[in-house]
Amino acid sequence: MWPILGAFGVIAGVWIAGYVKLRNEQGELLPLSVQETLSRFFPELDLSKVKVIISELAQALPTKAGAFTPLWDLIVIRPVLWRPDTVYGLGLIGNELTHIRQWKRLGMMFLPMIVWDYIGYGDHKGPLERESTEMMQRIIRELRGTL
Repeated sequence: MWPILGAFGVIAGVWIAGYVKLRNEQGELLPLSVQETLSRFFPELDLSKVKVIISELAQALPTKAGAFTPLWDLIVIRPVLWRPDTVYGLGLIGNELTHIRQWKRLGMMFLPMIVWDYIGYGDHKGPLERESTEMMQRIIRELRGTL
């Protein structure tokens, strides 16, 4: 049990150090048009505080993800996937906003839970990833034909 908790501690430390580095990177706030379009899906979030970093760092994860949410209010997304003017692009942003909502709901427990989503269930099969994938699909479904 203790080795597992120690491993999560190391992961958390690396994660937080990476977050601090990323927060200091150049980035931009979520565009106003994206905030307006997605706010109805996330009424409990202040989308004006979400920062986006468009970087190949998002490809560094050992998953199929092209974007990730390292902590609370930050989305890192691959340049090739940053398409906020498309339904798919908005869906992907919504997927990451769902993780921000999960961070706010779960606090620091989000980190071991999302790691367990991948270790215990496999890529994109755990409950947190299922929730974010369902939101992505909902956004795509509801916005299709509106852009």
